[in-house]
Amino acid sequence: MHTGKTILIAEDERPIAAFLEKALNRLGFITIAAYNGEEALKESLKHKPDAIILDILMPKLNGIEVLKKLREENSVCSKTPVIVLSALDKLYQIREAMEAGATKYLTKPMFTEDIIREVLECLKTRTL
Repeated sequence: MHTGKTILIAEDERPIAAFLEKALNRLGFITIAAYNGEEALKESLKHKPDAIILDILMPKLNGIEVLKKLREENSVCSKTPVIVLSALDKLYQIREAMEAGATKYLTKPMFTEDIIREVLECLKTRTL
């Protein structure tokens, strides 16, 4: 069963990315993986996913830089829900991501069920 929804997973730790991909695929989502910030930005603009799971600490471009570029007014992903999933848990780091346009901010480690619940909630409440 496919939902027809695409989720981009931008995570440089390949085991975490693979784990999330497998869990989302089982629920019928199409997944795209990106392992650095440049790849995440390129794949987001190319595929226009329905939601993005974005790590902050990534090579080439960090997640905040990716998020700011995605939120630019003329970006095809300016309204795409972005769930930040990061080990960074300081209030100023969370505030920076939210001010840059994150829809949700989750800190690692996070149970897969909670991440999936947040993705589903973002997709359900998405307004364009």
